This record gives sequence, structure tokens and C-alpha cells, in this order.
Amino acid sequence: MPESNSSFVFTPDPSFRLTASDRARLLPWYDADALERLLSMYPAAERSGILENFQMPEPGQQRGLLVQVGHPQLQAILDEVWVPFWETYTDEEIDAEPGNFPGRELAKRKRRNAGN
Repeated sequence: MPESNSSFVFTPDPSFRLTASDRARLLPWYDADALERLLSMYPAAERSGILENFQMPEPGQQRGLLVQVGHPQLQAILDEVWVPFWETYTDEEIDAEPGNFPGRELAKRKRRNAGN
């Protein structure tokens, strides 16, 4: 993963798309379009390793959780990826949830903006 560097400019690869197979394997509590945007910011060689964190693992395998990246621009997109995870939680439940999972504040803000 690229080192955190405030002067580093991440340029999305406009040709990158998740395949239908990639999307079919995504766990349902992640935003596929946001994940596609996030992955487009990484070099092609790094994408599959990142993508695996968001897909159903093969039987007998475990997957990691990508909760933090080293650059604010990428972290903002990672927050978007995680928003659907929080949709069934109330704001109080989100606040009470331990851990440093992304997307909490964005999910609450989107809910307030939608009038829910």
C-alpha cells in the first residue's frame, strides 16, 4: 500500500471495473461502487490483495478487515465502502460499537441528511 504522504496524488484508473464475478463474491455489507473507486486508486498489482478483504472467503480461509489506509483521500473512500455495514444500526449502537471501524460518522451523517 502506498505510504502516507500528503503530497502524493492518487489518480484513479478510469478503465478499472470490478468484474461480475468480483461483485458476486463481495460481502453484502460493503458498497461495491465505492470499493471500485477505492481499488481504482491503487496500482493494478495491489488490487486483488485489497479486494480479498471484502469478499466471501473460500471454505477454510479467513479474511482480514481493511479498516484503515495510510492516506486521508483513500480513507474517505474506505469510509464510503463501509457505510452499508452500519445501515441496520441506530446512531446509539454505532457509537457504542467497539473498535475503529470506518464509515461510522459518514453513515450517521447520511442518515441525518436523509431525514431518518
